[in-house]
Amino acid sequence: MPLTKVASSMLASGASGSGGSAGKNYISSYNGNPCNGDFESGSISGWSVFSVSSITNGLPSGAPTTIVAGGSNPDITLVSPGSQLAGQYSLQASFPTSTSTNKGFITEVFTIDAQDRAQVLTFGFHYQLTSSASNVNFSGTSSNTFIVSVYAVNGSNAGWIQPAGAYGMTQSSGAGFATGTFQTYSDTTQYRFAILCFNNPTTTSATITFDDFSVGPTVVINGTPVTDWQTFTPTVGFNNATHLGKYRRVGDSVEVSIQTTFTAAPTTGTLSWNMPTGLSVDTSKIDNSNNRYVGGVAYGAGSQQAIGNTYYSTTSNAWGIQGISTTSSFSFVVPITWTTGNTINLFYRIPVQGWSSNVQISSDTDTRVVAFRATRATAQSMPHNPSPSTTIQFDSIKYDSHSSWDSTNFLYRVPVSGVYEIYGELLLTFGGNFGEMRADLLIDGSNGGLAQNNRPSVGGSTNLGLTYGFQRYLNAGQTIQIRFFQNNTGSGSLNLLGDSAGFGDVSSLYINRLSGPSVIAASETVAASYSASTSASSSTSQAINFDLKEYDTHNAVTPGVNWRYTAPVSGTYLVSIYVNATAGTPSYFNIYKNSTSTIYKSIGYATTTTVGSGATSLKLNAGDYIGIYTSASFPYFGNASLNTQNTSHITIIRTGN
Repeated sequence: MPLTKVASSMLASGASGSGGSAGKNYISSYNGNPCNGDFESGSISGWSVFSVSSITNGLPSGAPTTIVAGGSNPDITLVSPGSQLAGQYSLQASFPTSTSTNKGFITEVFTIDAQDRAQVLTFGFHYQLTSSASNVNFSGTSSNTFIVSVYAVNGSNAGWIQPAGAYGMTQSSGAGFATGTFQTYSDTTQYRFAILCFNNPTTTSATITFDDFSVGPTVVINGTPVTDWQTFTPTVGFNNATHLGKYRRVGDSVEVSIQTTFTAAPTTGTLSWNMPTGLSVDTSKIDNSNNRYVGGVAYGAGSQQAIGNTYYSTTSNAWGIQGISTTSSFSFVVPITWTTGNTINLFYRIPVQGWSSNVQISSDTDTRVVAFRATRATAQSMPHNPSPSTTIQFDSIKYDSHSSWDSTNFLYRVPVSGVYEIYGELLLTFGGNFGEMRADLLIDGSNGGLAQNNRPSVGGSTNLGLTYGFQRYLNAGQTIQIRFFQNNTGSGSLNLLGDSAGFGDVSSLYINRLSGPSVIAASETVAASYSASTSASSSTSQAINFDLKEYDTHNAVTPGVNWRYTAPVSGTYLVSIYVNATAGTPSYFNIYKNSTSTIYKSIGYATTTTVGSGATSLKLNAGDYIGIYTSASFPYFGNASLNTQNTSHITIIRTGN
């Protein structure tokens, strides 16, 4: 059965078949291509239903084979008027349950211009689910029902390409737009664009309307980059103090905030603070007369408040503080004698060498849906007046878009930076003895907020309900845990009810990301270097824990048993490792991608007492993550010092698109 058409009035307006720069769209008749991206000719010529032999980790294998539409295969049918997305016509595809995996629809072969070889092309299309959303997965992960793929027809690299945005169909209601990029080869001139079913619809067939397919040159976007705040440990010129630093990029400048707390009176050096590692002041953009540049404000907290201006000295290449009413710089005894418990807070902003305020901006950061829902399956005892409060063991996972729940420690590890809503409800047995009852939010094991309710709403003579909710900005890698405290006047334990009580999801936790990180400059460095701080063992189920940071431009590493690096932007990444064996069994070092159990590729090998090292490159989409595991139990050497020569370490660098 051929692919058929959808006709009638539009749901959304837009430029039909538009895409790429200057309107060039290869899924059209451009340059004589037999393709049709907007269907406004009243025809679906240029498309066919096809299958592949398999799909592994989102990448098809085997050449596309044309199959007959309908029956157990994907089908295209007419729909009633009023269902098209743009113009007069759209295409609607139906994917039956149980038999759609490894099947989809694909364009005819299109030829690209010579100037677009070895370049990044951008694809885009509009879509709308017209059947029930309950049987289709739009999580933006490897659980997605549908994926996007590109087939290179000729050349030395003929075969399937996984584009950035392969899991880009993430909108289950209303009209959505999917977009992404892929790298063309220098000797490949012909390609095909495809939509495939990766995971079968669960209960009934899935029907989706598509329109305005496009593939064309990437449009360069210029803008001012503003990054998320990153933590760092400041390097200073004095002793007897602890320091907490944060910095971010704003255009061509860096903004830095530092808090210094004295543990005793300083005795050596001078009150000075260095720039974050790897950043140098662009002195050509500042007024450096008298070797001073006012960059912000600083103050010392305590009964003797002292306020001054921060300045950068081109002589010492460090920051100091100058009193507002005097030309004297702060010292160990000026304007006060600094001693135990005193703090200094300073802030500055200054141009950085190599940074521009107008750069190319990447259009693809990790914008996928981040969502989690869990409940308590059975009752859990909540003791009276616990110290610390009792961890709620949510053990029935309903949905986890990024597999971020730690079922051993009952905590959620944030997969992508952004603003999160954390909320839920608790149902407990109740004997009429009121008192303090609250849900505690812990972020990285520390107090992140209290939801207190001394007199919760009573749901019956024996049960009471308590709701809680928080909104927090969280960085990737931070952890969330919910605990409960009760101090009822009856001095007894309470039971937190679970699903088995028969009242539905009565004790629940919801976590949803409301917004994502800032876009990333296309020219921006993306790199990380870590070493292992302690000697430990790795295996097929326990990653090598490179937990000691030397640098990490985007805070992309999540340390621990399931150590992972999460790509902040799509591209080609170079991964190199050095692992020093202390004993054990000869082992391969394997990269797991978007998994904690499946090998993606091997990167090295080591015998019982030798050093294993290796390097490889791989394509990562924004949000993809990798970990380094071993084929057998493998003890490796670590050290708390970065400059120890035999410490196991890893370096990851984004080398291009």
